[in-house]
Formats: sequence, C-alpha cells, structure tokens
Amino acid sequence: MDDKNTDYVALIPQDDSIEYKFEEAVNFIENKVINADGLTLAEVFQVLVQMLNGDLELVKKVLAYANIMAKHGMKVAKESQLSRADVRRALEADFAKLGEEVRKISDLGVDYIHIDVMDGNFVPNITIGPSVVSAIRKYSNLPFDVHLMVKSPGNHIESFINAGADIITVHAEAETHLERLIRKIKSYKNVNDEKKPIQVGVSIVPSTSPSVLEYIIHELDIVLIMTVNPGFGGQEFIHSQLNKISTIKKMIQERNLKTQISVDGGINFFNAADIIKAGADILVAGSAIFKAEDIKKAVNDLKNLLL
Repeated sequence: MDDKNTDYVALIPQDDSIEYKFEEAVNFIENKVINADGLTLAEVFQVLVQMLNGDLELVKKVLAYANIMAKHGMKVAKESQLSRADVRRALEADFAKLGEEVRKISDLGVDYIHIDVMDGNFVPNITIGPSVVSAIRKYSNLPFDVHLMVKSPGNHIESFINAGADIITVHAEAETHLERLIRKIKSYKNVNDEKKPIQVGVSIVPSTSPSVLEYIIHELDIVLIMTVNPGFGGQEFIHSQLNKISTIKKMIQERNLKTQISVDGGINFFNAADIIKAGADILVAGSAIFKAEDIKKAVNDLKNLLL
C-alpha cells in the first residue's frame, strides 16, 4: 500500500464483530471519501480491504453505500445511520442469495465445491474470507475444497477449517516449511464430520517444477496443478502443463500412492480429454460450466469424460 494510505490503516478496528467493522468502514467512507479527501477509487478499495480483513462482501456493501450517498449529493453525519440490526439483516440476505447459488450447483451433480480464496498479494485479486464460507456451508453437503491462494497460508488454516472446509489446498510457492504446514492441516478435526479427516492439497503454478513435490507427495491427498496463472477466471489453458500432469502422475504411480491429481484453469470440452489422458482425476471447471447454455448437461458431459 502507498504511503498515502498508511494513516488510514490505523483505523482498523480492534472489535472483531462484523457489524462494528462495517460501521467503522462506513465512517471512513463518510469522512474521507464523500467529504473529498483526494483518494482514488483504487486507494479507497485498498484501505477498505485492510479495514475489513479481506472480506470482499463487506467491502462491496460499503462501496455501494458510498455510491448511493454520492448520487444523492448527501453529506451524512459522522455516526452511521445504519443500525446493527440493519447491517445484520443485509448480510444475511446476501449470504442467503449466495447460498442458494451453491445449492443449485450442488444439485447439478458436481462432486466438490471448489472455493478460491485470494488475498491480493499472492495473486492480483481478492475474493472471500471464512465468514462467507461459514455462511454458505449449510447450503450443501458436498465437500468444500478451499484453495488458499494467499501468502502465509498457515495463518488462515484454522479459520477456514472452522468455517467448514473439508479440503485445504495451499500453494507450494507460498510456504517455506511446506511439510510442517501439511502436518498442521492434518492435525485439525473436520467440523462437518469428525470421522472424516481434513484432506490436504498442494498446488503449483505453471512455472513451478514438479520436483517441488518429490519429498511431500506421499503426504498429500490432492495435487492441484494450475494450468493458468492464478488470479482471474476465463484464461486460456497453458498446453505445456500437459507434460507436468503426466510427470506427476508417473511420480504417484511409481510410489503406489492414492494421491489424486486435480487440474484447474482453462478447462473446456476441447481440451478435457487430453487433460484426463495426461493423468487428471479431478477437473476444476468454471467458465466451461457457467457459460454453457445447458449447465447440467455441461456438468454431465465433463463427468462422462472422467469415467
């Protein structure tokens, strides 16, 4: 963050409640943005992300609030006019809408809900936090695979497991002491079903060599191979990664392991067969599913390729 914004980071509230954080962020908007403090929208966004601990849903709410105020030319009071009950109802309504989408996806016949968590540091985008994962957990009985595209993933594992994650996938590039982190993840109980262990995945980006997995692959349930540079959806599949998939598949077979290979990025109906032939067990698909005219048919067609 630029030096220009450092003064505002001190506004991060000590009270950890959602309502309090929201109200503090609203106060920031009222005092520093509506009253024209000279910050660009990008700078405002950065400050809000810091204040709200990366909870993008809350950031969107505060920015929407600011937009409404600006359109009406209003200079509002320093104290927030939103009551705690108003904030809570608004949050629950948005979470319910997202939850219904998760329910629809679950009913289509997919096997996992893959949740990308981005921090704006490890990858150039920001998505959701554990509060959103917790809110949507009740809408699906499918395993939640939480893919942590974040720096220092060890700092966030417990909160996402407590939120309902069944699988925690971390990046090899984001953690120096990877073997220790894997053991830490395995030490937690699954809050959804104590009889089922938390599964562990390690992901590698396109530029990372498969050799980074050599001394840990026997500890893994899943290897997630990124076939695009992570951070944005809708990218084209990087074909050089087919050799990487084959190399890791051979590594697994030579060790007689049950580790599965998951592939994420640019998957569509033109390349899925080649990806599976190279050794993929799991396909993580976004655009190929949600941009299809018939989503259910798209899911079934991809699953049939895996049979």
